[in-house]
Amino acid sequence: MALEDYRKNMMRCLRCSICKWVPGANVKSARFAQICPSILHYNFHTYSGGGRVITAHSLLRGTVEMNEDLADIVYQCQVCGACDVNCHMHMDGFVEPLDIIRELRMKTVTEGYAIPEAQMVIQNLKKEDNTLGKPKVERADWAKRLNVKDLSQEKAEIALHIGCCISYHDELWPVAEGAVKLLQKVGADFGILGTNEVCCGGRAYNLGYVGEFAKYAESNRDAWRAASVKKI
Repeated sequence: MALEDYRKNMMRCLRCSICKWVPGANVKSARFAQICPSILHYNFHTYSGGGRVITAHSLLRGTVEMNEDLADIVYQCQVCGACDVNCHMHMDGFVEPLDIIRELRMKTVTEGYAIPEAQMVIQNLKKEDNTLGKPKVERADWAKRLNVKDLSQEKAEIALHIGCCISYHDELWPVAEGAVKLLQKVGADFGILGTNEVCCGGRAYNLGYVGEFAKYAESNRDAWRAASVKKI
């Protein structure tokens, strides 16, 4: 979709601020009342889910133009989805703030205003097929002690995709090892792509680089198909 496709959603925003706060009946204390790290830090409506929806509508109307300052506001968001969950619960999903935030980021990329930090992540991705810029040859180090099929050489019904974060943080390796042991315990026919595994593309998508996202989605799809994978 495109930003224009969400115009009606943008016009439905009532500025009720449910994107900022835990619903009143569920608030246990002031300390845990807010749900959005961005608005909590900047304390200005533009930095909330609803604020970014209004920003997007202003761009479509031509009352503001994309620039570096606006792009910085667009990226000062964890893309955690808390605003979206609250909006869906209390506004029946009429506004779709998370989708609009992603579309805003795609617009910043298209118009050449992506922030340097986002560009750095994409450069890492292009160089080593992971968002951390770690050596591709170290991708499967976590599995060296385990007896796991290499789907670049064998076939299996299930592909276990561990992803960038766990693959390159050894303190998280027990999580991956636990998944392997569970699958082995139930007798599942599974494997990993090893050093041929690439990023899922999710981080690129959240940063607004939809082209890179599509590239990695297609790469993973083709690799799984070649290994006769039916489940991921």
